[in-house]
Amino acid sequence: GSTTAPITATTYGGNLTILNGNNATTTGVLSTGALVVSGMLRVTHNVDTYSTTLDNTTNNTSITVGYLTMGTSGQTARYGIFKPGTGTVTVNGDVTVYASDASGDNKIDMTGVATPWTVTGSWTNSDTVIPGNSTVNFTATTTGKTITSGTGGFNNITFNNAAGGWTAQDDMPVAGNLTITAGNFSGSSKTITVAGNWDSSGGTFTYGTSTVVMTGAN
Repeated sequence: GSTTAPITATTYGGNLTILNGNNATTTGVLSTGALVVSGMLRVTHNVDTYSTTLDNTTNNTSITVGYLTMGTSGQTARYGIFKPGTGTVTVNGDVTVYASDASGDNKIDMTGVATPWTVTGSWTNSDTVIPGNSTVNFTATTTGKTITSGTGGFNNITFNNAAGGWTAQDDMPVAGNLTITAGNFSGSSKTITVAGNWDSSGGTFTYGTSTVVMTGAN
């Protein structure tokens, strides 16, 4: 079966986990207002083969969290899905999408929407991200941050802090533009495929042994 329930957008101290412990696929619809979680926001399920979805596509509420996590490490049959809509998403730490088995997905789904993201930490996608028309702005104030694109990659991606440093951990598909406004982005040994524009005029791209493939029409 399946269930749908409202989730109140308010300020939560500590961590917030959205899950269901029953044998049901569950969707939590975020209310109007602003969702602020000082710790980790995790979306997962407590029973194998079922998923929990946090759906923000109705009210497009602004979301600010310390960390954002889909699924649970080692629990590959319990799925967490996040649909952020067009609400602004600010993550003051890492974004993590854990791996799942072949029967379901841990997923960030931005199909058809232009979600604006600001991420201070690393991005680790071990399952699925549907980037839609989104823009992810990485603003780390320190070096040593990592980008694992996984399945789906990015639409527009920007690196924007002079003190920040990011390194690609796998091949990175970018359906839109890649911009280095400030800071250092290292391609390491990976292949970076960009369908839109590349602009690194404000920052530094460290090539390493990476390959950059531009697939746009212009």
